Amino acid sequence: MDMKVDVLGRRTFSPQWKMNIVDQATTSSRSVSLIARENNINTNQVFRWIREVKKGQSRWVRVAMDMQSLPHKEEPAAFLPVLPSPLKQPAPASTSITVELTTGHRVTVNQADEQIVRLLLSALL
Repeated sequence: MDMKVDVLGRRTFSPQWKMNIVDQATTSSRSVSLIARENNINTNQVFRWIREVKKGQSRWVRVAMDMQSLPHKEEPAAFLPVLPSPLKQPAPASTSITVELTTGHRVTVNQADEQIVRLLLSALL
């Protein structure tokens, strides 16, 4: 049995072991309850694993399926060529300037570029 116990005492099982239990439960004539008892797990847990395999959305199911479809032949590690992605120019920042005048009025200029900021400052100074 591929099982680990975490610090809280919860057992975790390998995807291959779970898939083996699901295969036993779905293909043999023995009851799910009997298979669960033989493997010291809860029957409800086996039923949950069966549902997860049918849906195919759980991570452990995808891992187990990948492990079954992979050839078990060892291949030497190889480097893959890496091409750097072109640098993206940052989008110009859209700025908003709010100036509070001595009269209490506020002037807000949206999307102020460098030229607008210079004009505004020269008018105020």
